[in-house]
Amino acid sequence: MKCPKCNSSILNENINIQDNIAKCISCENVFKASEGLDTSDSKFQINQPPHGAWYEPQPNEVIVGATTRSAAALYLIPFTCVWAGFSLGSIYGSQIANHEFSLSDSLFGIPFLIGTLFMLRMILMSVFGKVEIHANREGGVIFTGVGSIGRKTEFLWRDISNIHSGTTRPIFQRYDQEAIVMEGKSSITFGESLNDERQYYLLNALRKMKSQYR
Repeated sequence: MKCPKCNSSILNENINIQDNIAKCISCENVFKASEGLDTSDSKFQINQPPHGAWYEPQPNEVIVGATTRSAAALYLIPFTCVWAGFSLGSIYGSQIANHEFSLSDSLFGIPFLIGTLFMLRMILMSVFGKVEIHANREGGVIFTGVGSIGRKTEFLWRDISNIHSGTTRPIFQRYDQEAIVMEGKSSITFGESLNDERQYYLLNALRKMKSQYR
């Protein structure tokens, strides 16, 4: 068993499986024994990304990422066109055509407008989106978005105790989706837009980098 903080080996006498507690003598870290189990794939090669993913070593950092491009765009685009054309056209289009403003109709149309914007975001992510991680010895930045527009989340390796697969429920979604979870002082969940192969690659790339940058 390895310490999730400093990656030192844990002596058997410092592991209490029954209470799921372990202690690292090297850094005095007390953690859940389940967090120290090595769940990484021994055959994983970070320099062999799957189709749609990339690995770019730089002098001072490593860049790994994957596109969120998906066949879902094939039905999202026509569905959004029908949705927006019918709902927004009937609510706001009639006001524009008649040069009349109706406060009640405009307020009624706000949820449809928000839904349309959300679906447009999904379309952009399924066609042009990406998840990219810039990492160095101290930590890194996780970017999720399109081009240079999106969400950036910073992290430090010393604050991360466990990296594993988990689930998240995106806004306006009824079901949980598989995602990458980085646990520690705070929890970072991302990558739910990636397919299984690309998500697996980024998950194991993060685990490998964490074991090296300690």
